[in-house]
Amino acid sequence: MAQSDRAQQHVHPTALLYCADADRVLERCGIPRVHLVGHSARADVARHLAHDRPELVASLVLLEPALPRAAGEPASAAMPNAIAAARAGAWEAAFDAFLTGVCGPGVRDLLADRLSEEGLTAAVGTSRHFFTRESTASADWEFGAPQLSAVRAPVLLVVGGGGDRLGTPHRARAASIAAHLPHAETVVVDGLTHAMPLEDPVRMAAVVRGFVARHPLTGSTG
Repeated sequence: MAQSDRAQQHVHPTALLYCADADRVLERCGIPRVHLVGHSARADVARHLAHDRPELVASLVLLEPALPRAAGEPASAAMPNAIAAARAGAWEAAFDAFLTGVCGPGVRDLLADRLSEEGLTAAVGTSRHFFTRESTASADWEFGAPQLSAVRAPVLLVVGGGGDRLGTPHRARAASIAAHLPHAETVVVDGLTHAMPLEDPVRMAAVVRGFVARHPLTGSTG
């Protein structure tokens, strides 16, 4: 089966486009091998690219992947509440419901501080695509145990310890994913939530740097 055919079976259409874009950028830049770092849904994209292009990916750092969901994971009202608001056209309420549910009540202040008020406004506007396209497409996404087990790159799963206080499902999802990945490690960063790249970028950069340093771009991943 061709790589493109496999891709269409195992990833939702939006993520498929992101994978193709990343592949083209790397090819045009003449970059033959990379470390991939992905956060949330982009971690799912990175994992798929490692599955479909194993020769390209030296290692994966996955910050709280959005999918696949774990059996018995804690129920979270964040997405259902956000989708309900989005269907009513209340985009600001949808944005707040989702991010407050997974990142805590201070997330708007954090975004305004890191992105500026203009950046926060732009983020609310662009979230329409997430609520109307990506969330719907993800329901058809298939990337289960057989595909996970086929990923050969070393993987670091990063979980925010602050999510336990919020009742998010990411620790359970990371554990479920790790059970099927042959080269997976998991690290919990205390005090951080799903917004970890913005909450403490220096700390997160150190986590990434420490992992990829052990997996140089040259040589085989095994």
